[in-house]
Amino acid sequence: MSKTGNIETINLPFLDQYKNKIKSSHLKNDKLNIFNSEYLVEDVWRYVINVKNNTIIKKEIKKTIKNSYFSDQLATNAIGSNILLLLESPHRYEYIFPSMKPKAPAQAKTPGGAGGAIDKYIEKVLLSLNNNIPDGTYNLIIANPIQYMCSLYHILPEGKINTNIRDNTWKALWELESIKSDFISRVSKYDPYMVINCCTSELKQFVTTELQRHNINNIFEKDHPAMRWMYEYELKD
Repeated sequence: MSKTGNIETINLPFLDQYKNKIKSSHLKNDKLNIFNSEYLVEDVWRYVINVKNNTIIKKEIKKTIKNSYFSDQLATNAIGSNILLLLESPHRYEYIFPSMKPKAPAQAKTPGGAGGAIDKYIEKVLLSLNNNIPDGTYNLIIANPIQYMCSLYHILPEGKINTNIRDNTWKALWELESIKSDFISRVSKYDPYMVINCCTSELKQFVTTELQRHNINNIFEKDHPAMRWMYEYELKD
């Protein structure tokens, strides 16, 4: 299990207005305490990708992560050449509610959700990368640069995503050196042939810059699957 360790509770002053509505079990010294290994969503290996003669076919793998909606294994089980697809941080469907037990990345199963969009359109996305993938067999790994729920969807009473809260929480965590070093450590371990940065637009450049700072190359930027893939690739059918 990859861990950043139990991150010391961080001060998020923009959440002060919600403190009397947050469960006491999620607070410690009036600060959120959900950024620790208990709530960490592991990276996964989801598909084998076969590339031949400009044709791309994905295959499911044997499922070993019980709570995932998809046929996932831990990313560290992938052996061979890897394609790394980066999202942003876990959200609503990546946890069992109300226990907040982590499931896996990209769990929303409709074509408008991250998991469903990856399942339906990943071949088209890879083909759109201008023949940058040589013939061969690759493992598709799905990971979040930050493995904790930055949207705070199950913590706050809003009942919908607040992008300002998500982005501000994500940025506050990204400022911690332990978060960035853990991210780079994971990426280096996967040694990807290609990185597809699908982080949301406000946060995407933070991720690309950090990858480049560590000489990780062959990076492609795409829209987040839950944001644009269904609209972009359905129109091309």
